[in-house]
Amino acid sequence: MTKIQNAETYIDEGPKGWTGGKNDITRQDKGQIDPRLIAHIPGANNEQELFARRSTGRMTREEWEAFKLDLTKNGMEWPITIFKEKDGTVHVWEGNHRLVAALEMGWALAPIEVRYFGNSQRMGLVV
Repeated sequence: MTKIQNAETYIDEGPKGWTGGKNDITRQDKGQIDPRLIAHIPGANNEQELFARRSTGRMTREEWEAFKLDLTKNGMEWPITIFKEKDGTVHVWEGNHRLVAALEMGWALAPIEVRYFGNSQRMGLVV
C-alpha cells in the first residue's frame, strides 16, 4: 500500500532495453503525504543545516510567521518536490521551508511530487 494519498503516477521507462540517463525522469508520483514520513529526507543543498542553526531557515522570525499564515490561509501552491537520482540519492529538491512549516503546524497531509531519474524507481520507491 502506498503512503501517498490521492496518488497519480506517471511512468516513462522508455522502450524495452532502454536505460534512462541520469537526467531522464522515468517515474513521477504526485499526491499528498503525511509530512512526518518525509521529514528525514535531506535537502538537496543541505538545507537541514540551515534549520539546525536557525529554526526559521533563511527567514527572519517575522517572515516565517507570515509564511506560515499564508500557508494556513491559502495552502501550498507548489508541492514539496523530492528527487531520487540514478545513483539512489534521495533529497528534497524544492520545498524545504514548506516541509518544516507543515511539520511545525501539525499538518496531517501536504502535497508532494516525487521524481525518479534514470529508472531509479527500480531500486525501490521513496514513499
